[in-house]
Amino acid sequence: MTSSPFPCVRVPRAMPVAVLGLLAAAALPAAAQEAAAPDGPFWHVSTETRAAHAFDADIDSGGSFDVSRAQGVLGLTYVTSPRDSVGIALDYTWSGYGFEGAAGLGALDPWGDLRKLSLSLPYRMALGERWDVLAIVGVASAAESGAAIDRGVTGSGLLAVSYRVSDSLALGPGFGIASQIDDDATVFPFLVLDWQVTPALSLTTRGDGPAVDGPQATLTWRPAPAWSLGLGAAWESERYRLADDGPVPGGVGQSEAWPVYLSLAYGDPRAFQVYGFGGYRLGGELTVEDRDGVLAASSGYADAPFLGAGLRLAW
Repeated sequence: MTSSPFPCVRVPRAMPVAVLGLLAAAALPAAAQEAAAPDGPFWHVSTETRAAHAFDADIDSGGSFDVSRAQGVLGLTYVTSPRDSVGIALDYTWSGYGFEGAAGLGALDPWGDLRKLSLSLPYRMALGERWDVLAIVGVASAAESGAAIDRGVTGSGLLAVSYRVSDSLALGPGFGIASQIDDDATVFPFLVLDWQVTPALSLTTRGDGPAVDGPQATLTWRPAPAWSLGLGAAWESERYRLADDGPVPGGVGQSEAWPVYLSLAYGDPRAFQVYGFGGYRLGGELTVEDRDGVLAASSGYADAPFLGAGLRLAW
């Protein structure tokens, strides 16, 4: 277990990739509910596309690597009130790794193009005037190109309860459980925090930051209705089934890091928003296991910058 930078939260060292999209998927109905009209239930559709590149990072065992990513999310939500909804979100992510070097993991070139497809079902429910419940179930497949998609399937679930201390502050506990590729299931707690510190400043631990998916804390400043500047810190872990024709046939590859970032967004996420972001991936580690679960190689890697941009549309 590794300590998280978020208060009262402990994050497993090998949190599975299936979980990392759950909190991000929950942001789709949240945005819809913020736009809820008083005249009754409605359907809300949202899409998001994002592209990013992490620049060359030196690997401690030898060599270096970079990675490019492209992601698309489609969400459909049925909103019955500003605090009640049920939805479905489909998320596809492609990651292209480039390894190079004459020694260590760079020379091993453990994987290339990775793909992840996940389906999440978020449900929000109000309990009285101050309590809210969030439940999400999800299934995902994460595999290298050339590996059978069904060999990287994992399932996950998440349950959180929050209490509205005031009109500007909601917080509460949550926990998740998820299976992992060729590893034991993981159970983990987390903290739900949604705090409107001032009319222009907010702090949240929802997984809907513009730069990365997964557990994160985001401080957002809105100097004007259409502009927002964000400062975030997150935990990312990706675990994929490797192809049978690679250097570790049928094994498992894992990449972990702590991204910190700044983001700048223009528009309204309930309708149209374009954003850019940049930051550093800190404390990174790469791990490769063979098909029997035996560690084949493991190494940390140097901190490295990343840049990206995205677009959100909703109607």
